[in-house]
Amino acid sequence: MSRGRVREIMRRLLVENGFKAGVLTDASGLPLVALPDGAAASAPAAMVAFIRRAFDQVRGQVGLREMEEVILRDEFGQRLVCRRVRAGQYDLVLAILVPPGREYAQATEQAVRQIRQAWVEP
Repeated sequence: MSRGRVREIMRRLLVENGFKAGVLTDASGLPLVALPDGAAASAPAAMVAFIRRAFDQVRGQVGLREMEEVILRDEFGQRLVCRRVRAGQYDLVLAILVPPGREYAQATEQAVRQIRQAWVEP
């Protein structure tokens, strides 16, 4: 895995789409790459662990399958989008803070494909 390459993919995702912050975590919510550096990226990382636990509980009780995407929206329309990324044997989560009115789906899908490729290549 090229951490520098993944960091550049995430940097482009944020800059080109006007997203506030992004983090790539392992399955437990441990941040692997976070942008921007500092407090703005720690909130999504903390939420990923919470969302994973909540989803596992719901899946067990309701019978839903594996999480692909979870979106939380605040009263002002800002969204926290958590997207599952399967890269080889790794189960990762990409979380981004999306300002109100911004589209994210296409840009996120492209970033997920690029992260998968960068993660499994030497």
